[in-house]
Amino acid sequence: MSKFTTNERCFVRNQECGRVFSGSKLCFIACPASEEISLELSVIKEKLRKYKIEPYVAVEERELGKDIFCEKICGKIIEAKFCVVILNHVKNENGTLVPNSNVYYEYGLMTGLHKKIIPIQKEGQKLAFNIQSFESIIYKPNTLTEEIDNAIMKTILNTEEREISDRKGMNPSWLAGLNGYIEIDRFGDRDFRDLVFQCKDTHMRAFQNPLEGTIAVIGPFEALSFPAIATEFKVIFNRLQQLRAGLQLQIQELEVQKEVDGLARARFRNGFVTLQHQVEMLEKVKYVLVDNPGISVDEVLLEIKNIPYLEVWTA
Repeated sequence: MSKFTTNERCFVRNQECGRVFSGSKLCFIACPASEEISLELSVIKEKLRKYKIEPYVAVEERELGKDIFCEKICGKIIEAKFCVVILNHVKNENGTLVPNSNVYYEYGLMTGLHKKIIPIQKEGQKLAFNIQSFESIIYKPNTLTEEIDNAIMKTILNTEEREISDRKGMNPSWLAGLNGYIEIDRFGDRDFRDLVFQCKDTHMRAFQNPLEGTIAVIGPFEALSFPAIATEFKVIFNRLQQLRAGLQLQIQELEVQKEVDGLARARFRNGFVTLQHQVEMLEKVKYVLVDNPGISVDEVLLEIKNIPYLEVWTA
């Protein structure tokens, strides 16, 4: 059974939703829009990116012309792997330290959606009465980095770790081998590590064909229902699109940095070439559905027909 489920209808707007629970490699961060928590945000972002999780801070995002609640808040919480809540009180217009109502609302939404949550608060401040029974990380300025790093690491292990040896069912690796593909080792070529990570909590795996210089996401590696297979292909495709967009942004930032501070030519060239190679690689990923007994291939293909470079291999 796939671990991915879809939120079929919005429980607030009573309309179709279609968001996939934990479908993105991002962490939703609920926090006040205040410079007073800039250090906390900086540390959290750094540690998330260390573990290849993209931070999403709603107060920093702009979704012009869209439903703010659906696009910036609820939808992102649903898709997030887990969430972080900064419960620090910040000064109001009178200079009084007060809790942030928006943060508490988002915290309640996360809880109602059964998300994994890392709540943090600076030592010396009190939690509101209605969440005092919830366990939170109380930190000091000199313990913030360590506390955040440990919490993120433990949460990732709890939400994503899945050993291949624990997976039961079909094994399409031999079929991949017949087509010249070998499974990518997460400790191997650094250009492929992010790709492996995107597949880690799914029933799909990443392979490469050394002779053709191509890569493929192949699966499922377990007997799944038609909706579950379609959902996992969509999840992987969307993740790789997000990964490619992030790499393109890094290329743009590298080019700007070169212009601003005179980045050494060799360093710029090496960084640019590496990122460009990864982008080109992601643009041509093959998505391979392994046809096994019990799989309704036609139904799956109809559902994922918009995914490019889609192939079917018969076991």
